[in-house]
Amino acid sequence: MSGPFHVDRIVLSAELLGLKNVNTFVGRDWTKSVDDNWPRFLEVWRPLIAFAEDHDIRVGIENCPMWFTKDEWPGGKNLMATPVVWRRAFNDIPSAHFGLNYDSSHFVLQQMDPASPLREFQDKLFHLHAKDVKIRRDRINDVGAFAHPLL
Repeated sequence: MSGPFHVDRIVLSAELLGLKNVNTFVGRDWTKSVDDNWPRFLEVWRPLIAFAEDHDIRVGIENCPMWFTKDEWPGGKNLMATPVVWRRAFNDIPSAHFGLNYDSSHFVLQQMDPASPLREFQDKLFHLHAKDVKIRRDRINDVGAFAHPLL
């Protein structure tokens, strides 16, 4: 195993079950910028993806910002929530086994076009979520787009 990581065990379990994909989150220290999180991201995820490659398992990262509590603003707890970060991650960890568990509803909540990444990242879409999301304009008009998401 690449380290004492839960994802290693999930990769081994998937292999035993005859599966080809697993999905998870990257995580991040939400008190730091993307740039300040990057060295730790590479330190952890390069060996994890190499381990997944060795076991022929693809790892899809969900794009949810994981922003649930007031102390997580701005950025949430998931590093890989936007295409600009995906490009950087896939450039720094170039692997056919490293991709996305794409959920379009998270783009809608971030006021982004949910179809915009589909063509560029089509080879990285390992799993897709299909669900509805409702933007309550009355709440946005009342508290603004930067309000805590559970207001």
